[in-house]
Amino acid sequence: MTERMQQQCAGRLQVKILNQSWQCPTWEESQFLGIDLRSKVLSREVILLGNNIPWMYARSLFPHQLFQGEEKWIQHALNSTPIGELLYRYPNMYRDEFQFAKVRQDHWGYQRAKRYTNIPTDHLWARRSKFYLNKKPLLLSEFFLPRIGESNEN
Repeated sequence: MTERMQQQCAGRLQVKILNQSWQCPTWEESQFLGIDLRSKVLSREVILLGNNIPWMYARSLFPHQLFQGEEKWIQHALNSTPIGELLYRYPNMYRDEFQFAKVRQDHWGYQRAKRYTNIPTDHLWARRSKFYLNKKPLLLSEFFLPRIGESNEN
């Protein structure tokens, strides 16, 4: 996805980190990751901008155990690099199938993503997937904003 977005905006894809902190997952996220609701995870929330237009809101969750052992490098690599670029460079990475959803206004992801667009909509399209680094899971959830793929030249 990152590669396609970079092609669409002629390499002018920007990652803006909104928040990166230790938090507890939502109930839905804890169930999907198979971790305790009170577990601390490193949450990384970003907006991806193509041609300076917000295209996608994304939230990645990294359970604490991911940073133990040889994978601890990823905690220091989380700067303004799209998470896809980091994950697909890792030789022992694999991914579950994507889950797709039409999220409505009462969903936490809709509420967070909607802050970055003023286009009226009653839903957003989203996808999520678990990635594994040496069998240690992390979660990536992506919410597609209404202007994805547009440019300022339109």
